[in-house]
Amino acid sequence: MPCKRVELPDGGSAIVCSRGKRTASPRPDLNGIYQAAAAYRRRPTIYVDMDGVLADFVGGVLRLSESELRPEDVTDYDLYSVLGVSVAEFWKRIDQRGALWWAELDPYPWAAYLWQMAREAGDAYVLSTPSQSPSSSSGKVMWIDRHLPQRDRRRYILAPDKTPLARRGAILIDDRPANCESWRRRGGRVIPFPQPWNNWCGSAADVIEQLRAVADEVAEER
Repeated sequence: MPCKRVELPDGGSAIVCSRGKRTASPRPDLNGIYQAAAAYRRRPTIYVDMDGVLADFVGGVLRLSESELRPEDVTDYDLYSVLGVSVAEFWKRIDQRGALWWAELDPYPWAAYLWQMAREAGDAYVLSTPSQSPSSSSGKVMWIDRHLPQRDRRRYILAPDKTPLARRGAILIDDRPANCESWRRRGGRVIPFPQPWNNWCGSAADVIEQLRAVADEVAEER
């Protein structure tokens, strides 16, 4: 508060203080805020499959079975037939190893970058279907805790069926043809992830490039 000494008529003096000019607070840029909020709402929801896209499920199964096959040798999604075992025996071997078997699956070399790109392109979640054993769900959560950034460790959905999440503006990245087809029928967008067992051409790099394009298309449609 500024003050000054003034002379009084009787010859005395006094100190007078006055309030300074009040400056107005800058008004927020409401238009910019509304535009940013609208752009965020247009961001697509992106669901990233876990087994076969982020985590090497096939490689884990082959090691567990002590098979001489390599993942690139598996050209059929039906692993039971590939290994010559029944469905019950296949899952029994995995269930006996418990949650750690799932938690210790190797991440693919592209897993971290693919997830990063999904997070940048939209509202991303890991979407995975666990087996009927409770240890599968526990192990998948442990895998996510180990391999996703700390801020993303709750960005997952475990569901027996992925289809109910399909809708306009939702993108699924998956290596299973049946999942992709049912998602597409419900109006969602699909980015098929190529693997030897689905015979789709391309690579992880192609998927990442397609993800950017599809995410932009979905944002424009919303």
